[in-house]
Amino acid sequence: MSVKKISTGHRWYRTRKELYNQVRHQVRLRLGPSYGELKSYEQRYSQEFSGRWELSSMAELLNAIQRTDVVVGGDFHVFAQAQRTHLRILRALPANLPVVLVMECFESNHQKYLDAYISDQLTEDEFLAKVEWSERWGFPWHHYRPLMELAKKRKYKVRGANRHFKAQTLSTLNRRDQHAAKVVQDAYQKHQDHLIYVIYGDLHLAHNHLPQQLREVLGKKVNTLIVFQNSEKLYFQLSRRGEEHDFDVLKRSSNRFCVQSSPPWVKWQTYLMYLDENHDVDLEDEEDDAIDYTDYLSAQIRFLLKDLEIQLKVDDIEVYTPKDDELWDRLEKDLQVDPLRRVEYLASQDRSFFLPSEGLFYFSRISLNHAAELAGQYIQAKLTKRSLNPSQYPRDFEAQVWLEGLGFFSSKMVNHKRKAENITDFKSKIVGQTNTDCLHQALLLALDQRMIEFMSDHLAGKTIERKIRPRSFKVYVEAARLLGQMFGDRLFESYRDGEVSQQDVADVFKTDISSSEFKTVYYRWMKRLEEFGDPL
Repeated sequence: MSVKKISTGHRWYRTRKELYNQVRHQVRLRLGPSYGELKSYEQRYSQEFSGRWELSSMAELLNAIQRTDVVVGGDFHVFAQAQRTHLRILRALPANLPVVLVMECFESNHQKYLDAYISDQLTEDEFLAKVEWSERWGFPWHHYRPLMELAKKRKYKVRGANRHFKAQTLSTLNRRDQHAAKVVQDAYQKHQDHLIYVIYGDLHLAHNHLPQQLREVLGKKVNTLIVFQNSEKLYFQLSRRGEEHDFDVLKRSSNRFCVQSSPPWVKWQTYLMYLDENHDVDLEDEEDDAIDYTDYLSAQIRFLLKDLEIQLKVDDIEVYTPKDDELWDRLEKDLQVDPLRRVEYLASQDRSFFLPSEGLFYFSRISLNHAAELAGQYIQAKLTKRSLNPSQYPRDFEAQVWLEGLGFFSSKMVNHKRKAENITDFKSKIVGQTNTDCLHQALLLALDQRMIEFMSDHLAGKTIERKIRPRSFKVYVEAARLLGQMFGDRLFESYRDGEVSQQDVADVFKTDISSSEFKTVYYRWMKRLEEFGDPL
């Protein structure tokens, strides 16, 4: 008998609504209550998601974009996924389609610097200094850089649409909307054969905000399409029906779409981290304390434990970041050669890691995905009393895949929109990398491992010799990461669809990777998950 699909269950919905409410509450505490005028500006935006929204698709959205004159897309500035969504849309449009990219993150009085940067007359550092990026905008530049690289590659025209005001009031917000509308009007009049693609803050996309200003200056004959992003209201409407996994695009009409690229708590957790980091930066001269990320990690561990109904005491947690210079002195003192080489390599590749013997977490970057991955590995270590990470290859290769899989599964529990890398993605990634030989060997090893897993299903437990036996531990680490993502993704999908029970998942976490029976368990699970499709 099939287990009930968890995504339609009340517990699944309830725990995620609680997580969202907790994060929003923390954001409100840091920002304080919205006051009068600004609160009404926010409320107009939230009203956009009332009424009936229909299920749509990215293909329908792209077709609609190519039939329109002006696209206005929402931007949640601190959330990289918001900028990546626009990058994804623009990349999917025909490469020869002429585009004027109008961006809020640049002020129109800096247009000459923007033109110089797009034409490679200014270096990136020179450009950022000229436009006073940190002072005037302040949100992460690396979120927006890929959009600018695409604009250079495809010869897009780029226009700054913002106007700087010292104070943020209802009056200045309206004046900024009016100013942006005039920039769009000018771009449209000069380039009527171009698609005008505007990227502007979410709240400005309410019917009576920037869109109204555009209607006044452009007139009704100019087709305008609005692309919202990540509505909490629409997300939880889908979640009640168990459809939040299945649909990424909704529409209200032929010219109003909403792209759901992320669960709502993920973007707000990102904003919370941004607020904390900037708050601490402001206090650096007054306080010696660094930002403590232990609470972020502990929250992810507790969420997973509650969601999977696993009882476990959360303790012995120390969190380090690249800013902690003393970490490497400690690791050189405490770790053997092989484990030390492994963590040094991970850090050099901008990877996070967990050392169970030390109760130590290293975050190369603070993100919800990284925290959830390491939270899953922590839970496995505590349940099995594991004190060491795999470091002897090829002996520990399957164990490494297992831990990577548990980490990815855990990140999917928190952010089910996260995409697993597959063989094709990995092949594409190799192009242009500095460690091409390592990644190429990792690809061959991953393919060899998948063949072994497939053959083990048909040879009744007979030992199959590995054809690819790399000498470098780095190859095993990279291949295990790829295979682990595919394993974790399939495990999550099967759990979500009710083919794997909550107890099954708990048993996966309780599997001792140092046991003599581990490889038997490993191949048994690979066989079980094959029915959900071979990721090759």
